[in-house]
Amino acid sequence: MLATKLSLVALLMAACSVYTDAINLTCETGQIVVYAANYGRTDATTCPGGPIQTTNCAASNSLSIMENRCDGKTSCSVQASNSIFTDPCIDTFKYLNISYSCINTR
Repeated sequence: MLATKLSLVALLMAACSVYTDAINLTCETGQIVVYAANYGRTDATTCPGGPIQTTNCAASNSLSIMENRCDGKTSCSVQASNSIFTDPCIDTFKYLNISYSCINTR
């Protein structure tokens, strides 16, 4: 019988595209399950230091890309860049926000 135990801790990560940061997700025990992701900008304070034309932009493929690259693994690394997620808001510095948990299966 397959038993699943969900971690009660939601892990939040952010990486800035202006610095070409990569986001590194890790589970010491269990496997990664990404449940929210956004590449774009939703506020003016995360990753400051560049032009901000909008705080209402999101790459619609953010979650599916992160799920494909990270779900079911113990670790993964994804760069916050237009080449991976497309450019949802031109002339705006973007960042990648990820919410994930670690799930143990026995």
